[in-house]
Amino acid sequence: MRLLKKCIIVVLIIAAVLAMTGCEEDPQADDRWWQCVVFRRAHHRDVPKQDTKDDAADAKTDASTDAADTKTDGSAAAVFPDLKSFSADTFDGKTFSQKDLAKYDLTAINIWATTCPPCIDEMPKLAALAAKLPDNVNFITWCLDGDAQRETADDILKKSGFENTSLTTGSGDLDKLYEELMYTPTTVFVDSEGHMVGEALIGSPKDTETVYKEYINKALTELGKDPVK
Repeated sequence: MRLLKKCIIVVLIIAAVLAMTGCEEDPQADDRWWQCVVFRRAHHRDVPKQDTKDDAADAKTDASTDAADTKTDGSAAAVFPDLKSFSADTFDGKTFSQKDLAKYDLTAINIWATTCPPCIDEMPKLAALAAKLPDNVNFITWCLDGDAQRETADDILKKSGFENTSLTTGSGDLDKLYEELMYTPTTVFVDSEGHMVGEALIGSPKDTETVYKEYINKALTELGKDPVK
C-alpha cells in the first residue's frame, strides 16, 4: 500500500511539472515524444517573463483552440509564411537575414525555447546532425526567449556543442512566423529564396537523426536536389 501511494505521488508530481511547462505527449505520431506549447507572452522579446500558472494555462488553451483552425494537410507552406524579408540578431553578435538563406539550397530552422525540455534534450543530437550535413544544406536554431534568457540559452548551446548560427530576436517575416507557432520544438525548411518547402517537423522525434534527415530529404527532393546520406 505504501509503495502504491508513493507511485501515485510520483505520477502526480510529473503531471504537475508537465502542466507547468506546457509540455505534452504527441498522440498523433509514434516517432515524436514531447512538444511544448508556445507561451507567447513569456517568450516574446518585448515582454518580461513573469507569467503565472493561470497565464500558462490560458496560453495552452488558446494554442489548442488555434490548432483546430490550422490546416492539417502536412504542408509547411500552408501554415507558415515565407521568409523573404527579415532580420535577426545572432548569439555571436552578427546579423542574419534573407541574404544568408541565398547561400544554401536549403536551410533548416529549429525553433526552441529555454523552457522546453525536449528542445534542450535534442540539441546535442541536432549539433551532431548539423556537422554532418553537406555544404548546400544549412542548419540553424532560433531561440524564442534567447534575448530575455541570453545566458541560459548560450549555456545550452555551448554544452550541446551546437556551433552553427543561432538567432535570438527577429523582425519582418520572422515575426509573422512567430505568430503562427504553436509548439516548440518546431523545425521549418526554407529554400534559397525564403520559400517554405517540404513539411514542418513539429515535436521532438525519438530517432532524431533519421527523422530529421527524412524531412530534409523530402524538402531537397521537392527542390530537385540530391538527398543527403
